[in-house]
Amino acid sequence: MSVDMRIDNDFQPVPAANGDTALITGDDCFLQTLKVEAASSENDLWYDPEWGWSLLDFAQAQQTELMRMEIEQRVRQKLEAHEEIAVNSISVSASWQDDQIAVAVAFRLLSSEELYQLSVNIGRTEIEVIDIA
Repeated sequence: MSVDMRIDNDFQPVPAANGDTALITGDDCFLQTLKVEAASSENDLWYDPEWGWSLLDFAQAQQTELMRMEIEQRVRQKLEAHEEIAVNSISVSASWQDDQIAVAVAFRLLSSEELYQLSVNIGRTEIEVIDIA
C-alpha cells in the first residue's frame, strides 16, 4: 500500500492534528500523485524521466485543431501509462478559454467504479491543476 504526505492545493504539506504531517494512503495517494504529475514536466524526476505531463510545452500554442488533438493525446498517453486506471474509461478534452487552455479529464480506477475528474489550466507561464473530484 502506498503512503505519502497529504499536500494542499499549493503543494504544501498539510499538518495533522498532532502537529505531524498528515498522511494519505491507497487511492487517495495515487490521485494526489497524479495531480502532482499533471503539474510537472518530464525530466523533473531524475529516476523517472518520462514522469510528468509537460503541459507547459503548449503554453504559447496556436489555437488549432491539430494542437488541441496533440494536447489530448499527450494527456491520454500519460494516463494510459498508469496500471491503476481503466484505460477504456479515459476521457480528455482540451479547449481554449481566453488566454488559457482548459483540459478536462475523466477516468475510473480499476479499484473503483467512481468517476474521477481533473481540470488543468495551461496558462502562459504556469500550470494550474484544479482538483480531482
